[in-house]
Amino acid sequence: MTTVSRFPLLAIFILVALIARAQTFGSPTIEFDEQFYLLVGDRMLSGALPYVDIWDRKPIGVFLIFAGIRSLGGDGVLAYQLVAALFVGCTALTIHTLTILIGGKRFGATCAAIGYILWLNLLQGEGGQAAVFYNLPVAIAALLVARTLLEPNRTPSLELTGATAMILLGIAIQIKYTVVLEGIAFGIMLLWAAHKRQRSLLRTGSLAILCATVALTPTIAAVAYYAQIGHLGEFMFANFQSLALRGAPPIIAVLTDLLVGIAIIGLPLIAAIVGLRRRTATADAKRFITMWLIVAAISIIAIRTFSPHYFIPLTVPIMVAAGLAFGEYRKLSIALLGVAALAGQGLLAYYDWAKGGRDEARAMVAAIGQVPNCLYVHNGFPSLYLLTNSCLPTRFVFPGLLNTQVEATAIGVNPSAEVKRILANKPDAIVTDLPVFSQGNRAIQALVESALARDYHLVLKLKTGKNRYRLVYRINLPQRVN
Repeated sequence: MTTVSRFPLLAIFILVALIARAQTFGSPTIEFDEQFYLLVGDRMLSGALPYVDIWDRKPIGVFLIFAGIRSLGGDGVLAYQLVAALFVGCTALTIHTLTILIGGKRFGATCAAIGYILWLNLLQGEGGQAAVFYNLPVAIAALLVARTLLEPNRTPSLELTGATAMILLGIAIQIKYTVVLEGIAFGIMLLWAAHKRQRSLLRTGSLAILCATVALTPTIAAVAYYAQIGHLGEFMFANFQSLALRGAPPIIAVLTDLLVGIAIIGLPLIAAIVGLRRRTATADAKRFITMWLIVAAISIIAIRTFSPHYFIPLTVPIMVAAGLAFGEYRKLSIALLGVAALAGQGLLAYYDWAKGGRDEARAMVAAIGQVPNCLYVHNGFPSLYLLTNSCLPTRFVFPGLLNTQVEATAIGVNPSAEVKRILANKPDAIVTDLPVFSQGNRAIQALVESALARDYHLVLKLKTGKNRYRLVYRINLPQRVN
């Protein structure tokens, strides 16, 4: 397939992504993580520095992406959702190309590409989760490595291929650090390709050094920048040390999330296993995809939490392998995609009802009103800071950093002291919800409830879903003295 002939196919995949995601466009409340990314990107344009002025442990790359998107104008919400859809379409095209490369039929490759688009809606990937962005450079890197292994005559320069693949993976690592495992795996595959070409030990070693150096360059650049501006300590703590300090969530919650994630990817995973047993793929192709699948799964396990969106990286190698089966079982494949499409749309509608969408966000913004002394979102949508143009009452504006027990020892400050400081400054409005989160920090909850009872009054109790209420409190006006 020529480069020119790919453009109509890319347009089709982008159109499918737009249709699949259209229900969410313009909603500022899709997923909490991406709400926060957009907020950080917005404040970066005003001079805020991640890890110093706004704290989180995500790599700088994801915030740079959202800062770039925010610079496009508007409120940033629709912009990031459209850019995410573009990334999804491009990733789908890469999956299509990979599937054909390993021996799949065009029909199966098309189903694999569309399957990737549809399964994102089932895995909380309907918006701009980090994996939606880093899956593209990882998939392109995988394509380059696969061509080196399977079509060595088309990739005579291992150095150029290795450097290109590794810079893509290095960029992806600065969106999510767990990509480093895939980077190591792909690097080993490139060294194996060098061995098969009977490269000398010296040339193979130089290739290894080149790959490692290029892959680490974006991370080294980020470290060097923070060192140069005098904030290396904050960068290193947030990006690396803090993760080891997090508490462990309840095992029942972990296992429940794990089982839900496995159930969601279960059918395409079965298709992938069936596809890898087909004779249409060579042994080398099967080894490549199998290793990629295993490493992607290990990357998920390394995170130690299993919310559905953590399974998004696994969908790329799964769909590539499943494409081998999709090409052989056409009716079943069409039926599977149809079920995924319907289930995805139903799930998006359910999320909008259960969590609240555009209308609920507008109602909360109206109730919050003017906040010259800041809004404080104790529990709820981080996007409310952006939508109200509020100042930030704390560096720890992602609600889970202060209000959950697992973060109590992991953010570098005492959360109780930080919340006391926030409340002492009397923010104009406080947002929280009911029922209280079962894994919340009880000491923090008690502090907030005491302040609400003493200094605030309820101005909005908004029901979302069956049993969830979004609460907005405004500070009491001082009593006039006659």
